[in-house]
Amino acid sequence: MLSKEQEEKAMHVLTQKTMLDNFEKEIAFRNFYKALFAVNVYNLPYRIILDYLKNYDKQRGKVELNPCYPAPGYLKEKLLVLPLEDVSIENSPTTNDLNITVISSAKRQQIDKHNRSLRDWNLDTKNGIKQWEYYFAHFLKDADLNQYSTFDYFGRNESKQADQEKINQWKILQKHFRKTPTNYMIEEPSCSDYDLSKYTLQEFIIAWNNKGGIYEQI
Repeated sequence: MLSKEQEEKAMHVLTQKTMLDNFEKEIAFRNFYKALFAVNVYNLPYRIILDYLKNYDKQRGKVELNPCYPAPGYLKEKLLVLPLEDVSIENSPTTNDLNITVISSAKRQQIDKHNRSLRDWNLDTKNGIKQWEYYFAHFLKDADLNQYSTFDYFGRNESKQADQEKINQWKILQKHFRKTPTNYMIEEPSCSDYDLSKYTLQEFIIAWNNKGGIYEQI
């Protein structure tokens, strides 16, 4: 029979383990959805993005994967500024994160179009894809794509008609990178190359105060 002190210690260990398990499950859940969403944003296989998210802490000092990669985010001075009445601000009931949403769908489309023009690459034009290849090819270099399942590629089990075209694109780019890596960006960009105070991952600036028609930017 355990003493009262031993019981308390055992309960403490079990509580800590439960909290750790729940925390790890929450991180895994978030990473799954982040990776699933990012497949189309960055045009990279799900498995590569998921492994990147899991190991990002080992990349300290390097620019985090983001829509403006290899830059660390959007230049604040180039973002659209919205008055406070254009946004909805709420706490997420599940993650307790602060959710800031643009109310107008037309305004959201305007922001999306504007922000796409701020990136050095895109997936909509021939030149944009060339730039994407230059910046993102190194993510494919060590992947054993021939052993990937549909889930590894796309984060889903069912196959779609267009899957093979996408898979072939990744395999060809990987082959080209391995053959002539100097044609591409090889090293992960360093945060020290940028003045991080000038950049943000937010997609717009909120004018918290409106005084005489001049918005105070954050």
